[in-house]
Amino acid sequence: MTNATLQKKLSSLLPGAEISLEKLAKQALLSQLQEVNRKMAIFEGRYNQEFKEFEKFWKQMKKSEKFSYEVENDHIDWEALDEYKRELMKAIHSL
Repeated sequence: MTNATLQKKLSSLLPGAEISLEKLAKQALLSQLQEVNRKMAIFEGRYNQEFKEFEKFWKQMKKSEKFSYEVENDHIDWEALDEYKRELMKAIHSL
Protein backbone atom coordinates (compact mmCIF):
# COMPACT_ATOMS: atom_id res chain seq x y z
CA MET A 1 0.00 0.00 0.00
CA THR A 2 1.44 3.38 -0.96
CA ASN A 3 1.51 6.44 1.27
CA ALA A 4 -1.07 8.14 -0.95
CA THR A 5 -3.45 5.18 -0.68
CA LEU A 6 -3.02 5.08 3.07
CA GLN A 7 -3.59 8.85 3.33
CA LYS A 8 -6.80 8.47 1.31
CA LYS A 9 -8.10 5.67 3.54
CA LEU A 10 -7.26 7.62 6.69
CA SER A 11 -8.95 10.75 5.33
CA SER A 12 -12.13 8.78 4.66
CA LEU A 13 -12.09 7.40 8.21
CA LEU A 14 -11.25 10.70 9.86
CA PRO A 15 -12.73 13.47 7.69
CA GLY A 16 -11.27 16.90 8.28
CA ALA A 17 -8.33 15.57 10.24
CA GLU A 18 -4.88 16.35 8.96
CA ILE A 19 -3.03 13.13 9.62
CA SER A 20 0.44 12.51 8.38
CA LEU A 21 2.15 9.17 8.45
CA GLU A 22 4.91 10.80 10.47
CA LYS A 23 2.39 11.91 13.09
CA LEU A 24 0.80 8.45 13.22
CA ALA A 25 4.21 6.82 13.54
CA LYS A 26 5.16 9.18 16.36
CA GLN A 27 1.89 8.47 18.18
CA ALA A 28 2.47 4.73 17.84
CA LEU A 29 6.03 5.06 19.14
CA LEU A 30 4.89 7.20 22.07
CA SER A 31 2.25 4.61 22.91
CA GLN A 32 4.91 1.88 22.88
CA LEU A 33 7.15 4.06 25.06
CA GLN A 34 4.36 4.43 27.63
CA GLU A 35 3.94 0.66 27.74
CA VAL A 36 7.69 0.13 28.16
CA ASN A 37 7.78 2.72 30.96
CA ARG A 38 4.86 0.97 32.67
CA LYS A 39 6.65 -2.37 32.53
CA MET A 40 9.95 -0.87 33.70
CA ALA A 41 8.16 0.76 36.65
CA ILE A 42 7.23 -2.72 37.87
CA PHE A 43 10.90 -3.72 38.04
CA GLU A 44 11.87 -0.35 39.54
CA GLY A 45 9.29 -0.89 42.27
CA ARG A 46 10.38 -4.46 42.89
CA TYR A 47 14.06 -3.55 43.27
CA ASN A 48 13.66 0.10 44.41
CA GLN A 49 16.08 1.35 41.77
CA GLU A 50 16.45 2.13 38.09
CA PHE A 51 17.98 -0.34 35.64
CA LYS A 52 21.48 1.22 35.64
CA GLU A 53 21.68 0.85 39.41
CA PHE A 54 20.29 -2.68 39.25
CA GLU A 55 22.85 -3.60 36.58
CA LYS A 56 25.70 -2.55 38.91
CA PHE A 57 24.06 -4.41 41.80
CA TRP A 58 23.54 -7.51 39.63
CA LYS A 59 27.21 -7.60 38.60
CA GLN A 60 28.25 -7.58 42.26
CA MET A 61 25.86 -10.33 43.37
CA LYS A 62 27.07 -13.79 44.32
CA LYS A 63 26.64 -16.33 41.55
CA SER A 64 24.04 -18.24 43.56
CA GLU A 65 21.91 -15.10 43.89
CA LYS A 66 22.70 -13.72 40.45
CA PHE A 67 21.58 -16.81 38.62
CA SER A 68 18.47 -17.55 40.64
CA TYR A 69 15.62 -17.98 38.18
CA GLU A 70 13.68 -14.90 39.29
CA VAL A 71 16.61 -12.48 39.42
CA GLU A 72 18.17 -13.68 36.18
CA ASN A 73 14.80 -13.59 34.42
CA ASP A 74 14.10 -10.08 35.72
CA HIS A 75 17.55 -8.96 34.59
CA ILE A 76 17.03 -10.30 31.07
CA ASP A 77 13.55 -8.80 30.73
CA TRP A 78 14.52 -5.46 32.25
CA GLU A 79 17.64 -5.20 30.09
CA ALA A 80 15.55 -5.86 26.97
CA LEU A 81 13.05 -3.18 28.01
CA ASP A 82 15.88 -0.72 28.67
CA GLU A 83 17.35 -1.34 25.21
CA TYR A 84 13.94 -1.09 23.54
CA LYS A 85 13.26 2.18 25.38
CA ARG A 86 16.51 3.66 24.05
CA GLU A 87 15.60 2.56 20.52
CA LEU A 88 12.11 4.06 20.83
CA MET A 89 13.49 7.36 22.14
CA LYS A 90 15.96 7.51 19.27
CA ALA A 91 13.19 6.84 16.73
CA ILE A 92 10.87 9.43 18.31
CA HIS A 93 13.56 12.10 18.26
CA SER A 94 14.35 11.36 14.63
CA LEU A 95 10.77 12.18 13.55
